[in-house]
Amino acid sequence: MNLDFDVARARLAEAERRLVGGLTEEERREVLKARAVALARRGRRNAGEEQERLAETIVVRRGELCFAFPVDAVEEIRRVHVSALPHSTPVLRGLFQIRGRPYCLADLAPFFDAAPDECPEETLVAVVTGRPGPLGLRIDEVLGPRTLFPQDLDTGLKRRRAAFVRAVTRDLVHLVDVEELLSEGQIQPPAPGTTLP
Repeated sequence: MNLDFDVARARLAEAERRLVGGLTEEERREVLKARAVALARRGRRNAGEEQERLAETIVVRRGELCFAFPVDAVEEIRRVHVSALPHSTPVLRGLFQIRGRPYCLADLAPFFDAAPDECPEETLVAVVTGRPGPLGLRIDEVLGPRTLFPQDLDTGLKRRRAAFVRAVTRDLVHLVDVEELLSEGQIQPPAPGTTLP
């Protein structure tokens, strides 16, 4: 093995110069140019992620379940007075009105084998709307807005219990297809002209 001591001394001197004296003007320009290229690539990658958005949603909690509804399908979220329906099903819980317009109140928890509980007279609802008409959904809490990306989804959670669940995220938020939900056989909006008791 031949070791060229002159080359080794030159490399050590160059390393010492960089550590002590910094970069030459030309080297600085090269480093800045390489940084600009890397940042531009990152920006293009982020722009690509924007195009890959799955949905802009509002995330709510009902019991131990979390649901994400597309923002454009949520008409409003508010507390309402609920009139119980005699002999109601675990899914259809009652009726309420907002500005004189009647709505059915549905609970999604029974679709996920959650035990039915008493629906309080004053309850928080998310009014979702789609082709068949609006529907009130019982919720416990609004967790806030969330942008969902394809990489947020857990492909291992394909065993969905309800046809209206479009996907499930890694943190177990169920993305709801509102059109599918409103066409669900167990959930029907009130007929036009229905009056509350």
